[in-house]
Amino acid sequence: IQCLPGNTKQIRLFRDLGCNIIEADTKGLFEWIRDNIPEYGEDTVGTRTEVNENLQEYSIPTINQVPAVPVDDFYIQGKTQWYSILSKQAVELDIVNDLCDAIIANKNVILISTDFSGKTTALMQTALKVAADNKLYVENIIPEQARYIIAQLGGRDTTIFVDNCASDMEAYRILADAPHVKTVATSSDYSFEAAKHLLE
Repeated sequence: IQCLPGNTKQIRLFRDLGCNIIEADTKGLFEWIRDNIPEYGEDTVGTRTEVNENLQEYSIPTINQVPAVPVDDFYIQGKTQWYSILSKQAVELDIVNDLCDAIIANKNVILISTDFSGKTTALMQTALKVAADNKLYVENIIPEQARYIIAQLGGRDTTIFVDNCASDMEAYRILADAPHVKTVATSSDYSFEAAKHLLE
């Protein structure tokens, strides 16, 4: 939030709301943007995607497309939302680099762990970090959605990030078996154990 220098009442109000404050006039604001916002391709490459317009609901959003949420939602209430990831409120997890390496070496990758261990956070952070022209993010997918996505892709190479793949392992398998699709998925350990017999 930009506040004019010396406007302590407004500055205090927005700071109490959890906003980051830029104390500057218009010229100072433009100088701050020039010095602090990366050029396209530096930090924004992770959100760039070329996606079929019929699959927009599965595209990875930019920070301008998601509602802002307080940092407490992530650290205290345990809610993982795109805003916390895109604004870098959530510290990047160590497992993200391991996932990126695994994606290079494998067609399909599933991160398995206990509940509230950071699987969704790691998946979202990996989705931003992986350099791919076509990326989608889905959660709790059902077979009809999976078939629709595959049909809409039309054979185009795509990396699909699937949160909670064991909610319907048959749907996940449809994506994982598609020859032009790479998947990165998450599952809780007990859900995976109950459904892993459906995978090769």
